[in-house]
Amino acid sequence: MLFAGCTSSKTIPISEEKYDGFEIFTSAVPIGRDYQEIEIIRVKGGWLAGPKTKMNRLVRQAKRAGANGLINVKYNMIEGENILIGTAVQFQ
Repeated sequence: MLFAGCTSSKTIPISEEKYDGFEIFTSAVPIGRDYQEIEIIRVKGGWLAGPKTKMNRLVRQAKRAGANGLINVKYNMIEGENILIGTAVQFQ
């Protein structure tokens, strides 16, 4: 038997800007910004839930956790499932 895995990274439509009152960074925070990590949040969905829908869910979950920003936001497809991952943070 031959098994193959499929993993790919895609860009999200919202990057490195404010989104619904949140600062969003697809990489590390700019130098000089102090923050406290709250938690890593994962939002999963099938083909029908696009990146923007997942971003809305990611921001809502981060707000519930007490965050005012997200860092290291990534949109991936792993074995046919779309996943949006980000670290919820509280900027000082």
